Amino acid sequence: MALAPVRVPGAPVDPPARGPFVLATVSKSVVHPALVWAVGTAAGLEGTALTAVVATAALPTAQNVVVYATRYRCAVGLASRVCLVTTILAAPVLVLVAGVLGS
Repeated sequence: MALAPVRVPGAPVDPPARGPFVLATVSKSVVHPALVWAVGTAAGLEGTALTAVVATAALPTAQNVVVYATRYRCAVGLASRVCLVTTILAAPVLVLVAGVLGS
């Protein structure tokens, strides 16, 4: 229920901004694991250790992002949508990570 957008009765509903949503979602689901893979490889990690850190990076946006956005009334809709979509994308991204790096 925390992922449902907060609506104030009588307030106008702004259309969601697509750019920030796509940027945040792709950054969390693709860029973050790729950067962690690059840094982990450069640091000498391999096998299970590298798979573990990349899989951890591929986990979805944490719910506390939505809690902070709600608390400070800043980009609540964006935070909740990114949290929901990265949660849905986490399964295929983790399968891909396991398939590519699985040891």
